[in-house]
Amino acid sequence: MPSKNSNGNGMSSHNGNGNGEKSQRSSNLNLICEINDSLAGENDTDQYHFFFLNGYVSRIKNDDRIFYPACLSDNCRRKVMEDASGFRCEHCGKNYMTYQPTYMITAKISDFTESIYVNFAREHGTALMGMTAEEFKEFKENESEEKV
Repeated sequence: MPSKNSNGNGMSSHNGNGNGEKSQRSSNLNLICEINDSLAGENDTDQYHFFFLNGYVSRIKNDDRIFYPACLSDNCRRKVMEDASGFRCEHCGKNYMTYQPTYMITAKISDFTESIYVNFAREHGTALMGMTAEEFKEFKENESEEKV
């Protein structure tokens, strides 16, 4: 099965069969098998595709690292690296004593037809998890492995 990325919220303005034709259904919802068929011939790995779908999370792929240490600057939010003086953002060139935990979750979304992997970043991860990345980090640090 091909693994394609979405914007994380499962929402889209695209509703078609890949040929520019509209679906005959009155609903804007796509089955995952339709999404996979639409994406099967695409070679544009740098492009984003948006779809409406109704499914459930069947697996969180990177559950051991669903958040990353991000730059504290609201205009950056790139990954920071830990060094002797704290955390350094190579993009901004700034050093910080701490970092902003930021979600980057890869989840397998399934319906009764197939499954697809979707990325949930930042606030979309918060919506998926029901808590901020900072709250999840604290929860993970303070709870037993079984409870997490």
